[in-house]
Amino acid sequence: MEFRQGCVLWLLLLLWAQADEVPGRCLVQDLNWDRVAQGDSLVPGYCEGVDLSWTKIGDRRIRELSQELAIGCDEHNCLLPISYLDLSRTNMGDRGLRAVGDLMRRNPPIEELRLDSNFISNEGIRIFFSELKTNNNLRIIKLAANHIDDRAVVAEMIPTGMTRHEAREADPTLMAGLSLSDALSENCCLADIDLSWNKVGDKGARSLLRVVLAQNVLTRLRLVGNQHKKNSKNGRIKEETKVAIEEALHANQLRNKRIQERREADASMGIFVPFGGENAAKARERAEREADRAGILSAFRWEMPLEPGPEL
Repeated sequence: MEFRQGCVLWLLLLLWAQADEVPGRCLVQDLNWDRVAQGDSLVPGYCEGVDLSWTKIGDRRIRELSQELAIGCDEHNCLLPISYLDLSRTNMGDRGLRAVGDLMRRNPPIEELRLDSNFISNEGIRIFFSELKTNNNLRIIKLAANHIDDRAVVAEMIPTGMTRHEAREADPTLMAGLSLSDALSENCCLADIDLSWNKVGDKGARSLLRVVLAQNVLTRLRLVGNQHKKNSKNGRIKEETKVAIEEALHANQLRNKRIQERREADASMGIFVPFGGENAAKARERAEREADRAGILSAFRWEMPLEPGPEL
C-alpha cells in the first residue's frame, strides 16, 4: 500500500514538473556536459534560459557553465541570449559564486538569477555584489536560505577623503567586496531581491531601508525568516522596520508606475528623451505648445509632478 502511494506521489510530481516547464528554458539533460572537452558548445543555441535547480552539480560545473555563457559578452551583446539562470540547490559555494560574478560583470542579458539554498558566505556574496556595479540587465536576484548576515548587508562607513581600498588598508577588519547596501547605491536596475531565511538582523534591514528611501528602483524585498542566532532578542528585525520597508517599497511601486505611464504618453507624442531633467521638461513643453496649436491639448495632461514624491 505504501509502495503504491509512493508511486502515485512520484507520478504526480513528474507531471507537475513537466507542466511547469517553460518553452526555451533548458534543463540539465539539455546541456552537452560530455562533449565540452571535444570543443562542442555546452549550452544549445535555442536556450533562452537555463534551469539547473536541485541538480547539486557543484562549483566545477558552475564554473564551466559561467565561462560558456561569458563567451563573446561585452557591454552590449552576448552570443547566447540567456535571460534566466536558476542555480538554486546546486551545492554552490564561494568558488562557484565567484565564477558567476565574473559572468555578471560582463553584463550578460540575464534578467533573473536564482541562487537559493546554497553554501554562499558573507565573503563570497560581497565579492559577487562588487561585480554588479557595471551590470544594467539584472532585475531579479534570489538569495534565500544561504549564510548571509548583516556583515554582507550593512553599508560601510568610509572616512571622508579616503577610498575604500585605503580604508581597508587602515582597518584590516573591513571585508573585501561590497555590501548589498553599497552595491544597490551604485546599481541602477535591481528591482527584486529575496533574502529570506538568512541571518539578516534589524541593523541590516534598516540599512536596506535607507537605500530604498534614497533610490526609486527597488520595489520588492523579501526578508521573511531572518533572525540573528547569536543575539535573537536584539537581532530580530523589528516590526516598525518591516512596516517602514513595506511603505517605502509601495511608494516606489506607485512612483515607477506613474513614470512608466508618463513615458508611454511621451512616446505616443514623439518625445523620445530620457525621463526627468531639463531636456525632458523642454521637450514636454514643446509638445504641449504644438498640441495646443493643433487643438488636442486635452489629449495629454501630466498629473505627476517632475519633482520626486515626499519621503516616507
